[in-house]
Amino acid sequence: MQNWLDEFPALQDLTITRKDVRVTMPRFSEWPINYGVDFTESDLNDFLERRLLSSEAFEAKISAASSAIDQHQLTINIRRGDYYSTPFEEIYGIDIETFVAEAITHFDDFTSIRVISDDLEWCRAHTGMFPSNLPIYFGGVTPGAFGDLAALACSTKLILPNSTFSYWGGFLSDLLSQKRNKIVVPEVHERYQEESRVWTLPAWWTRVNTTSSLNSGASPDELEG
Repeated sequence: MQNWLDEFPALQDLTITRKDVRVTMPRFSEWPINYGVDFTESDLNDFLERRLLSSEAFEAKISAASSAIDQHQLTINIRRGDYYSTPFEEIYGIDIETFVAEAITHFDDFTSIRVISDDLEWCRAHTGMFPSNLPIYFGGVTPGAFGDLAALACSTKLILPNSTFSYWGGFLSDLLSQKRNKIVVPEVHERYQEESRVWTLPAWWTRVNTTSSLNSGASPDELEG
């Protein structure tokens, strides 16, 4: 958590340290907080401006990303990591390659691709999901997670996974461009035996049905990492 507070100092007064958490403190576990229900678009944009975009360190990453990413670049964010390990894969894992292939069909005017991921090695080994006739850039303009977030924020064409990190990138993208961008996300955020949970996101984002990675026919080795 400290690295986030270092990057975004305005989050400090909303945060307490582990040592300050007392046993008697009430716990709130209801999640998610619903867009358009528990907070408005105006509330969200105010939070983004005051708490994230006020950061000088992040502003520098935004500046670097905006100089390298234009309106004709399609940015694809691929989440791997703990989503593809027991027990999270059954809940969060999606058939990534099928989702990306379907999501790309919703865009028709891009001239290059940027891939943002917590597992770029996996993405480089699975380039078959991307058009073969276009330049592909792997990673953000500035290295690291915050550079990745800045790249998402500066992109106006986005394919995002079922990830809160990615959703923040989409929120920033809409705010910075001052328009409602083309953003494609999975229909379902998480799956449970009793139900699948569809999160409330901006109505202008495009939702694509996905299947679980457990049903995708991928080998066990591919589902690890």
